[in-house]
Amino acid sequence: MRGARIEVTGIVQGVGFRPFVYRLAKKTGITGYVKNMGNSVEILAVGGGEEINDFLAGLERDAPPLARIDNVSVQPTDEKDLQAFKIVESSSAGGSGSVLPPDVCICETCLAEINDPSNPRYGYPFTVCVDCGARYTIIETVPYDRVNTSMTDFPMCSECKREYEDPVDRRFHAEPTCCPACGPSYHLYYGSKLVDVINPVEAAVGKLDEGRIVAVMGVGGTHLASALDDTVVQRLRRRFNRPEKPFAIMVRGLEAASKFASLSEIEKRLLTSLRRPIVAVQKKSVAPELVAPGLDNIGIMLPYTALHHLMFNYTDADGFVMTSANLPGEPMFTEAEKVVASGFSDYCLVHNRRILNRVDDSVIRVVGSRPAFIRRSRGYVPEPIQLKKESEEVVLGLGAELNVTACLVKGDQAFLTQYIGDTTKLRTLEFLESAVNRLLKLTGTKSVDRIVIDMHPGYATRALGRRLADRFGTPLSEVQHHYAHASSLMAENRLDEVVCLSLDGAGYGLDGSVWGGEVICVDEGGMTRSASLEPQPMPGGDLAAVYPARMLAGILHSHYSEEELKSVLARHRGDAFRDGELDLVLKQLRSGFNTPFTSSTGRVLDAAAALLGVCSLRTYEGEPAMKLEALAARGTPELDFPIIFSETEGRQILETGVMLRRGVELLESGAGRKDIAASIQNTLAKGLAISAVKCGRQNRVKAIGVSGGVAYNNAIVTEIERHVKSEGFEFYTQTQAPPGDGGISLGQVWHTIKKGR
Repeated sequence: MRGARIEVTGIVQGVGFRPFVYRLAKKTGITGYVKNMGNSVEILAVGGGEEINDFLAGLERDAPPLARIDNVSVQPTDEKDLQAFKIVESSSAGGSGSVLPPDVCICETCLAEINDPSNPRYGYPFTVCVDCGARYTIIETVPYDRVNTSMTDFPMCSECKREYEDPVDRRFHAEPTCCPACGPSYHLYYGSKLVDVINPVEAAVGKLDEGRIVAVMGVGGTHLASALDDTVVQRLRRRFNRPEKPFAIMVRGLEAASKFASLSEIEKRLLTSLRRPIVAVQKKSVAPELVAPGLDNIGIMLPYTALHHLMFNYTDADGFVMTSANLPGEPMFTEAEKVVASGFSDYCLVHNRRILNRVDDSVIRVVGSRPAFIRRSRGYVPEPIQLKKESEEVVLGLGAELNVTACLVKGDQAFLTQYIGDTTKLRTLEFLESAVNRLLKLTGTKSVDRIVIDMHPGYATRALGRRLADRFGTPLSEVQHHYAHASSLMAENRLDEVVCLSLDGAGYGLDGSVWGGEVICVDEGGMTRSASLEPQPMPGGDLAAVYPARMLAGILHSHYSEEELKSVLARHRGDAFRDGELDLVLKQLRSGFNTPFTSSTGRVLDAAAALLGVCSLRTYEGEPAMKLEALAARGTPELDFPIIFSETEGRQILETGVMLRRGVELLESGAGRKDIAASIQNTLAKGLAISAVKCGRQNRVKAIGVSGGVAYNNAIVTEIERHVKSEGFEFYTQTQAPPGDGGISLGQVWHTIKKGR
């Protein structure tokens, strides 16, 4: 073979792949060219047979660290020797299947530059090279060239251009490269007034040290930052109207992180990885209580941009609060003008580089020994999840309602959008639509064969689904919420059969009721709801999810007379009901008015949290169950709780009312609250595991797994895993997509693809 035309797909744009190919060609004696082609890289390699073979071998063996090669297609050609090898102008035509890498943290070489007073980039907060920095957040379209990014607003100076054009320089074709002479810059505002300072970053850090709240604009959005001081944090909470929601903190390094939290080796690896997620870790008593009130863990991240490292250069503090700056339920601010106008902060540190793709910080928690995404966003998006088989159709799933992502499947790749959030808010729904459009654009997707939505008739994502279906002239499909959880588990673990414990707060069931504690069997016969938790009344409907004592009253209502129930609630939750409210709740329970039934695991945990006095009002999603888990972590699960099953229409039912009544009895006998909490969680987990094992045996399915929001509860997942493995079954969780509702979109598309076969 005298020559070859080579197409490479995978993560091969924005990772220094073309400079790498150039250097490899020089090393192996190859002539020709390399160029970006829309969503792939095209190489013309001309040389002798041995040189071509050496070149192809090195292509995969020595690829840059941020690259991921999924496929190399080679076509022989009779091209004559071209005398040289060049990087040529990109084309928007060409193959598909490649994607940009996510944004990654600053590399050690660039970090050394910003700390070196003799370097031109000393103290420069936008310092990057081909191996680090912003990628996804700054791109408008493919191919990944500077003209297609927000860096097109900043023409390179002569020195940056020299580096950019020098094949031996590490900034060779590094599209975000810049320096203080030609790149973006930061500015400090006090209210709406520009503050005239020489070093805005240093001045902003000085304000943080004084106890001021500062909005800090970063690569994918804006943080609200404050000192790690309870008085300042309380002021931030009042101003931000977030009385209880946990805040993340950014610390200067692992040593500082270890002051606030106990870190496992896997947590240390996650914190120091190129992705730099927030990691929820076991907090120590010295951690400021008001950062994560009532919880036993705290979200910690390390600096990931030049800006963050510079902030720590200007302070002796170990860390700062860094929480997303947004209106409740709405997307983060990404425009300097809106940050300044928001009024959340005393000062605003903003820059003038356009953020084209908003990305929140990713959040991970280690459950058992496995990392689980609470939020999959910065550092991981838009990298695809590899599927077991190729799909014949291009399918787009739009998720549910809360913690939403969308998912696009092309071939054997599933592309999840960044974390979107709460689509009950119009701006968040608009964000979802724009993220979908950007994903279609970046993956070169011209048409979609099917759109998939949740079954819930009230979700705003359904309206978006209908609009997109009309736009593409394509069918619209529905997938039940808990079936989607099971399918998401199957997709990333490449399973054909599974018994999935789909455990969460709520999902619209096939029978029109509210599901949430389901044993879903998937085998050759399809999907079956084989078992569930006992359906329990929710007096006031959604109010029972906001006020957990309502759920407690609903669960206990059939186990006591009304006078007894009033007495129980007065003794243990007398402060949970306003004047006359309990009488109204009891009237709703008697009449059934506005009292739907739910099999939700989350609502049972909420009721336990109310009984034990850890949460009377839910101020953020999952709060009661999270605070119950924190209480349980200090106890031992050794108290005697009954596990009782009944049967309804061939479906096994785990009775939860008797568990809560037993909790009341133990509380009144003087048992410790923390031991009751631990025992309730353990009993619930064991009962669900027993149901899953029974289902697996009956249907000859060897794989059992957990998905849904309860999959973040370490104690529950650990007990389920222990039991099913002791019974000889394989156990699965999710590590690539969120097991919570952030993974619903993946399940929607995979369920649709599997059903179509």
